[in-house]
Amino acid sequence: MGGKNSGRRPNFVNKLSPKALPLGTNQTEPLILPNYSGVKKFADERGLFQGAQTLQEAYENSTTPEITTDSTRGALTLKRGSAADSNNMFEILRGDGTSAFSLTAAGYMEMLTSSNITFTIAENSSNIEFETDDGDLKFIPANGTVIVSGDVTVTDEAYGAGWNGSLEVPTKNAVYDKIETIAAPDLGNWTFTDSELSHDATVAADAVIVNDDQDKDILIKVNDGGVETTAIQVHGDKGVISMPAQCYVKATRSTDLTISHNTSTTVTAYDSETDDGGNFNTTTGVFTAPEAGKYLVISEVRWLNLTANKRYYTTCGGARSEFYMPTTTSFSTIRSSAVLEMSASGTASVVVTQLTGVSRDVTNVIFWIIKIA
Repeated sequence: MGGKNSGRRPNFVNKLSPKALPLGTNQTEPLILPNYSGVKKFADERGLFQGAQTLQEAYENSTTPEITTDSTRGALTLKRGSAADSNNMFEILRGDGTSAFSLTAAGYMEMLTSSNITFTIAENSSNIEFETDDGDLKFIPANGTVIVSGDVTVTDEAYGAGWNGSLEVPTKNAVYDKIETIAAPDLGNWTFTDSELSHDATVAADAVIVNDDQDKDILIKVNDGGVETTAIQVHGDKGVISMPAQCYVKATRSTDLTISHNTSTTVTAYDSETDDGGNFNTTTGVFTAPEAGKYLVISEVRWLNLTANKRYYTTCGGARSEFYMPTTTSFSTIRSSAVLEMSASGTASVVVTQLTGVSRDVTNVIFWIIKIA
């Protein structure tokens, strides 16, 4: 090969940004081309590359790494080439090389994660749909619990005999419709209307409530300010009736109290008390009725150093008792009682008076109040 440039490279090559491409084992000099894409095209046309470009190489040398399908070639297909459909065909690995997602040729998909798996629908009013051509769609969590935020809608189905033994989830509509068809229980001669239980007056028989459970009580309860309280209790072992919610007070003053001549004095400053309902003031000695009704009031007063032929009085809730001492004595206990018809917020206390001409002491005063009706 003679000529003017024989044995030398063309001058224009020295002006390019070169990348070297070996031309073969029998060549002594590389062919110099300006860029990779040019090299790839040049080499492909001449069969100079021994192997195809890998996906990793395609990704690294692409500004928009994607595969675009067209109507002619159709979908991108991955076909199993291994021996079993149970082998993975597609897998996503984490940075540490462990599997996060895999898909077998049999269609088995596995996602391994320590956090929640979230399916997000970006389009408004779009749905996530799971469908099966045959068989059941199952969610099997490890702890046995499936938690759903929001309402779950299932196909409505009217109540029927087929519900017996079925594990299907009913709709609110079906349950509501069934409740509407349930008739009131047969109460015999009793009727229950507008929260009122009544006995048929035309039936010539006693109204009977029976608890057949041996020795068990019958309780009638009320809601008092949000607190459930037993109003009437019939004790099953003896048939005794008690009213635990009825107020009961027992107050005691054990110290002496000096009573001046002809001066009505209210007993105050009680030492101790039992007060079911909190209606008694130990400081003032005054009981305040929580509601209208009949109250049994009882007082017990011990007078000290009584003078003969003198009069002593105890007023218990307005009911006055008189005691006449014919002889002189060191002490004497006077009891007084009365049934008072009290209005709500009515009051009662123990008031003592003596007409001896001098001061006298009382001690060991006890005051009871019991609501009886």
